[in-house]
Amino acid sequence: MSDIPPMMSAMVLKEFGRLVPRELPTPDPAADEVLVRVEVCGVCRTDLKILHGDHPDVPAARLPHVLGHEITGHVVAAGAAAEVPAEVRAEVPAAGGRVVVPLSLTCGECAQCRRGADQFCAAMRGRPGFTVAGGFAEYIAVPARSVVPVPAHVPAASAALLPDCISTAWHAMRRGRVVAGDRAVVLGAGGLGLHAVQFLVNAGAHVVAVEPDAAKRDLAVRLGASGALDSAAGTDDDVLRDDLRRLLGERDEHEPSPADIVLDFVGDGSSGTRATGWLAPGGRLLLVGYQAGTEVRLETVAAVSSELQVIGCRASTLADLDEATLMLAEGKVRAMIGRTYPFAAASDALADLAAGDVLGRAIVEVGGPVDLRYGFGYYGPPAAAHPHDRTQERCGASRRGRPATRARTSSPPARSNVAGAHKRHHAPPQRARTSRRPTPPGVMVDNQPAVAVPLPWKSTRPFDPAGRSWS
Repeated sequence: MSDIPPMMSAMVLKEFGRLVPRELPTPDPAADEVLVRVEVCGVCRTDLKILHGDHPDVPAARLPHVLGHEITGHVVAAGAAAEVPAEVRAEVPAAGGRVVVPLSLTCGECAQCRRGADQFCAAMRGRPGFTVAGGFAEYIAVPARSVVPVPAHVPAASAALLPDCISTAWHAMRRGRVVAGDRAVVLGAGGLGLHAVQFLVNAGAHVVAVEPDAAKRDLAVRLGASGALDSAAGTDDDVLRDDLRRLLGERDEHEPSPADIVLDFVGDGSSGTRATGWLAPGGRLLLVGYQAGTEVRLETVAAVSSELQVIGCRASTLADLDEATLMLAEGKVRAMIGRTYPFAAASDALADLAAGDVLGRAIVEVGGPVDLRYGFGYYGPPAAAHPHDRTQERCGASRRGRPATRARTSSPPARSNVAGAHKRHHAPPQRARTSRRPTPPGVMVDNQPAVAVPLPWKSTRPFDPAGRSWS
């Protein structure tokens, strides 16, 4: 560790409501740990709860504290006994290899870990950004068995969204047992919701986003949703339900409720309660977002007679993170990077997120400026227009919802990744963990009719690619 400085820079929550820059001792990895030099850390609404003292994992007694739980970086050192068991991870991350850090640092041996529910690990080493120091620092030490290697062609900016923003949306998909033809409603088209839209469309579901922000609604449609509805206060429930039926389609004219599945990323209680009225018989309400002190009300006769299900979705597992990494690497999902901030401006990222000024996910460039390829505003046009492709337009909007002023032209900006773009709809993506850079992934738009894009269902609980069942 001779080239690793003894002190590191960090943005520290010294008191609730205020981040301050500080110099902290660089962590010394234990025998079974690796030291990761942080490149990028994503910014989540949960960070806002921690910032303002509204999260139970970070009481006042834990301050000062380092936030940040969406972490990617390079392994720069390892403890004497640091290794990754073959049955857990395919390869040991060598020094210099890019990795992502999961939300939970688990033991891998307790009953919960063995059954694949490692977010409930009984011997958890900690949760970065919550119970232990997180990614708003230049270095972090974590167990070697926990980190997930990232293929070299995946930019750090995109990889940072994997631990939570992408894998949590994927975990909800698995919990909801989504099949082709499901009628799905995504409540909240923020960072997680926009990735859920992509997963649902790719699985062959018919999707409608419900979101008060016009720019986010537009982006959800560009990503493949059949439509998007305004959920602003005062919207009549009956009108909203009728609009959902119109956009999602009816199986039976006598079936008043339109949705087989609703994913609630808002979590303020009223959103889930409202959504119970949209569920068809056998429907599933997936609760992903949450706020302390709120509750979802469900009329018991309706729940029993229609066999409605309310399913909690907590974060993600290592299996989810493995699968999400593979899907991102193969272009099956695009990282929705909304805005980037230098490390010193981490407080601005949180302020803009609180103000609703971030479309997609905000990221903090802890290790300096990063490659923004695969972010929704940073890709070039194909050589010839595809009937379902709008990539010649900027897929996004300005920070306050106004249309972006810079349209795509035949001369893309220098930061665009246009090599092989004309093949994006025709050539299969390269496999993950290869040194070859794949062609830029395309974007699903305009709800391409009934063509499910196959996903790499490779976990211990695989999905039937024909859309029949979960095992």
